[in-house]
Amino acid sequence: MRALSSRPILGIFGLSVVVLAVGAAAWAPAPVQDSVPYAVVLHRIDQDIHIQHTLGAPVSVGRWSWGTVSQHRAAIELPLEGANQQGTIQASLTADGEQWQIKKLWLRVDGATVNLSPERLTGPLGEVEQLLLSDRAAESLLVLNAQPPSADRERLLGQAQLRLGNLDMAEHALLRAASLDDGDARPRRLLGMVYYQLARHEDCVRAFTDALRIAPQDGQAWYSRAVCHQNLQQPDLARQSAENACALGAMAACQMQSRRSAIR
Repeated sequence: MRALSSRPILGIFGLSVVVLAVGAAAWAPAPVQDSVPYAVVLHRIDQDIHIQHTLGAPVSVGRWSWGTVSQHRAAIELPLEGANQQGTIQASLTADGEQWQIKKLWLRVDGATVNLSPERLTGPLGEVEQLLLSDRAAESLLVLNAQPPSADRERLLGQAQLRLGNLDMAEHALLRAASLDDGDARPRRLLGMVYYQLARHEDCVRAFTDALRIAPQDGQAWYSRAVCHQNLQQPDLARQSAENACALGAMAACQMQSRRSAIR
């Protein structure tokens, strides 16, 4: 892990550097780490007080990274380690001429997801996201119960109930959230976690499969589906999902693959 510093980042990469043009999407880590979008994300991590406060300063970035960089679009995922806890940052960027801009930014910590995008949640629901990251799920319910129904409200309600161990209530809220927003993978990932804890492994596979339909680049979801297949005694399907997860940078999946190879 290496500590972040805005000065070296700006000095090495420069945010006004001509955009790296890549004819086809580049999936290998090295091109991503050498790209301007990668530097933009590092700079944002260094400057974002929400990330620093949530993980605990100083925040350092892990050695692996996953991403795809084309001429006008980029998606990058990085592991982070702060003084208090670890997390993962996921960013989606677009290029306007030579200027790269972050359009979507998510911080995932211990099963919770916070939207740090320019259009991120504000007001009471934004407060709930911070409460959940601070492990104050009971307080978050008080705020949520006073809010009108919406996909975000139901997702956060399910997330809070999951944190409190109320799995049936979590399932109902997350199913409502998924039905209200067919393009959001987050309630589906959380449903997978609920079903895992309930030992409903077939439902677990279905939930993570649905999440991957929306976010096929989510290495952690591939790994979680591999675990569900493993619990169903489906080694071939577990291996396929674990291979996808490892290729996308999910370290636990790579370790799973190594253990399988050692047994052979």
